[in-house]
Amino acid sequence: MDSIESPFDFERHPHHAVVLFNPLINEGQWGTVIEVGHEILVQLENRPGQALVVDLSRLSYIGSPQVALLVRLWKSLKRIQGRMCVACPAGTVRDSLSTTGLNSLWQIVATRDAALAAVGVSPELPVSPSPWNWLRIRSSWLLPSKSNRAG
Repeated sequence: MDSIESPFDFERHPHHAVVLFNPLINEGQWGTVIEVGHEILVQLENRPGQALVVDLSRLSYIGSPQVALLVRLWKSLKRIQGRMCVACPAGTVRDSLSTTGLNSLWQIVATRDAALAAVGVSPELPVSPSPWNWLRIRSSWLLPSKSNRAG
């Protein structure tokens, strides 16, 4: 299933989690959004860290059920002294969150990297292949094994 066909994507990392809301989440009624919230909370229970980034960058609209879901996630984290930040570029969704006063509960920033920084996590850098990796691997072949070393 393509991630756009799912109401959310959940990413588990060593020290944090990221929930990316997809546009399909806005098509759900209260009951559906409550079920989605339960699925996310189950994932959060098994997370290694207490930091959560909620990425709303794919949404062009956010309704009351989805806002209630954000509050539910925040309350769950607050109980365990967790941190939450919302990544939300400028636009209708961000205006809705500000209008409701939720920007006073948690930090709302424009990008995922800024949200990661806000919860105290360094953005993960992509690993770029180095032309010298082969040298590092082959250089270990040149060292005598422990059993062959004089000692």
